[in-house]
Amino acid sequence: LRRFRPRPCSRGAAASPRRARARVSRARRVRVAFGREVRAFGRIRTRATPLRMRVDEGVDAVARPRASEDAVAARRALEASAASMDSREDALENGVRASTRVIETCAAHYTAWAHRWACARALASRLDAREVLRAEAAFAARATASHAKNYQAWNHARRATEAMLEMGVMTEEDWSRAYAVVEAALGVDGKNIHAWSHRAWLASRSDARDREEAYTRAMIEDDALNNSAWNARFHIVERELELGDVGVL
Repeated sequence: LRRFRPRPCSRGAAASPRRARARVSRARRVRVAFGREVRAFGRIRTRATPLRMRVDEGVDAVARPRASEDAVAARRALEASAASMDSREDALENGVRASTRVIETCAAHYTAWAHRWACARALASRLDAREVLRAEAAFAARATASHAKNYQAWNHARRATEAMLEMGVMTEEDWSRAYAVVEAALGVDGKNIHAWSHRAWLASRSDARDREEAYTRAMIEDDALNNSAWNARFHIVERELELGDVGVL
């Protein structure tokens, strides 16, 4: 760092000592997220620090990140359930429980969500479809309350709602609950794109012009710079124009 010499500026005049000291100070303040920093005449080099991994024994050994014993047991139970994919009712319920344990440790675990839906869909075709699918919608609602920007949770909620529509078991109460979940998420973050996308999908599957017009108006009045609310309102107008209602303008 002592050998650092400021370069002249573009106009040919020498750079000020203050600027030179500022550049050196910035170099000193650099912090590397992973690894140990090594300085050499103003340049920063990193020495990599290996991650701690656990290597399973066997022919098909896989290096896995370290996790708690409960998390490891939950994932192994999920893997066993997914590998067998038993069609018995108790096996499907065990699959739902195994998925729940994994999702509780990792809310964005794609495989756990996919396996849970496969088991729930199979159970809905055997048991009371409305009760099974309503339970899945409630589970997804709890997940979005804790992780409002979790794509898997919103997708699970959409799957449950779509399945209820296909099976003809969707009621007004279920519609109200679905909209309430979205409004709760948007009440915390009015620009949550996942919640707005889900609301747009709900609106596309129901006759909700008046509801959406009033809701987007209220959200815009609350925050005129809410681009998500403006975008949702634009799509409402666009849809009405496609249906021939020029009065919406």
